[in-house]
Amino acid sequence: LAKDILRAMGYPVVEMDNFEADDVIGTLAKRFGKAGHKVTIVTGDRDSLQLVDDKVSVLLTKRGIRETALYTPAAIQQEYGLEPLQLIDVKGLQGDSSDNIPGVPGVGPKTALKLIQQFGNIEGVYENIETQKGKLKEKLINNKDLAFLSRELGTICLEAPIEKDLKKYEQGTGSPDELLGLFAELELTQFATDVKPVATGPSAEYV
Repeated sequence: LAKDILRAMGYPVVEMDNFEADDVIGTLAKRFGKAGHKVTIVTGDRDSLQLVDDKVSVLLTKRGIRETALYTPAAIQQEYGLEPLQLIDVKGLQGDSSDNIPGVPGVGPKTALKLIQQFGNIEGVYENIETQKGKLKEKLINNKDLAFLSRELGTICLEAPIEKDLKKYEQGTGSPDELLGLFAELELTQFATDVKPVATGPSAEYV
C-alpha cells in the first residue's frame, strides 16, 4: 500500500530481488554522488552512516521526524572519532542481533569503538593482539573468523544491479485522482484534505 501511494505521488519505487533495501540505497546514493549531486539519505538505520562522504549525508530519524540529526563526515568524526567506513569495522566486532550479525561474542559497542579508534580497523586489532589482556584477548583470538565475517555481512553493497540511467529515478507528476482514491479507500481523510490537485488530465499535479 505504501508503494502504491508513493507511485501515485510520482515517486519512483526501486526494489530488486535478493538485495536488501540498504544495498539499493547505497548503490543509488553513490551513483548520484559520483554524478555530482548532493544526496541526503533519510533513515532510522545507523548502518547507513557508512555511506557518508563529501557528497552523501544521512538524516537520521531518532524519534520519528520530530527529532533528527544530520550526519556528515565531520559529524561522524565528532561523535565517533572515526571515518564513516570505519564504522563497518566497529560493527564487525560488536555485531548486530537485529541483522543476524554475530560479531565477537562478549565485545560490546564501547569496547568495539575503542578498539577501532585505537587500531584503525579489524586487521589492526589482530596485528596488535598481544596488547590485549585477559578475557578480551581470549574472545578476540577465539572468534577471529567471526569478526571478519561480521564485517563482510555489515558492509552495504554499492553495486546492486539496478537501472543505471539516473533519469529513471526522477520524480514524476503522479496521479492525483489515483492518490485521492487510495486515501479515500484507506480512510486517510487528513491526508486527502492536505492534497489539493491543481490540474487534471495527463499533466495533473498536486500540492
